[in-house]
Amino acid sequence: MKQPASLPSRLAFCLVLTTCLPACGQEKPAPTATASPPAAPAPTTPPAAPAPVAPTPPVASSTAAQTGINLLADANGGQLIAAPFAAWSSTIDGKEDSYVGVNANTEAVFAFKDEKSATFDTVAVLIPSASNENLKDFELLVSDKPDGDFRSIGKFQTRNLRLMKSGGWQEFKFPAVTAKYVTFRALSRVDGYGGGLIIYEIRLFGQLKK
Repeated sequence: MKQPASLPSRLAFCLVLTTCLPACGQEKPAPTATASPPAAPAPTTPPAAPAPVAPTPPVASSTAAQTGINLLADANGGQLIAAPFAAWSSTIDGKEDSYVGVNANTEAVFAFKDEKSATFDTVAVLIPSASNENLKDFELLVSDKPDGDFRSIGKFQTRNLRLMKSGGWQEFKFPAVTAKYVTFRALSRVDGYGGGLIIYEIRLFGQLKK
């Protein structure tokens, strides 16, 4: 017959059981989620700078307001100072049926009455009718010396047609400038050919300095 366990043995078993039960009944704590660091912002590309736009030459008008007199006219003391040949003087003789044939990229220098200073803001060229030989692009330069230090005040572009209201005159306005001498530079003709082109009359409106 099996003998019951002794009292000390029973007490030891109860002690072990009491110690283990709380540990066995606990749940394993859930792992704590770790927040991910925020993603770095994607690099941004700066907007491309706009491409530079080439300036457009002023286009002829028949309505530009004239101020003063035609400083280049023979009758007002205008004079040809320097040119490849003397026939350039026909551009300021006041005769609308006369003209001069010149090469592209050539120029002439003009002065006003008694080679005085003048203030001016309008240039005009005569285009009596359409022609492939007509002057298209030209430039004005000014100086207080007849033989150097000329500075450009603008490039201008004619229209290859006759402006009826103005009698064929095409006018161009620019900021008023004061100078003693003006260079008229013929740059190109209508059809782009690099040879000769035709210039009729040229006018420059302003006031002589006293």
